[in-house]
Amino acid sequence: MDKTIIKYKVEGCRQFSIPIVKIIPDGDINIKISFPDIETITINTNETITITQEEDEPYPNSKLIANNKSLGSKMYFYDNGTIIITGKCKYEITEKIVYDG
Repeated sequence: MDKTIIKYKVEGCRQFSIPIVKIIPDGDINIKISFPDIETITINTNETITITQEEDEPYPNSKLIANNKSLGSKMYFYDNGTIIITGKCKYEITEKIVYDG
């Protein structure tokens, strides 16, 4: 079975680069998303999925998003994470810039 490992890292200070990970499966895949201080999130799908994060209330919380569905919220960013995909897929990583304050 194919396995893909993606490191999820937020870069910057005052101006942050937030990863947007788009996963395009070729059949059924299993996605495990893990970050320090949270339980591992597991998603089983055969559809394209986009993982990123957005600002949340109260400031400075962020919420982790998969296809516009919230997977959780925490103070500051989800950072230093790992996304492990089991199954055949392609992926793209782009970034969006956000500013602190």
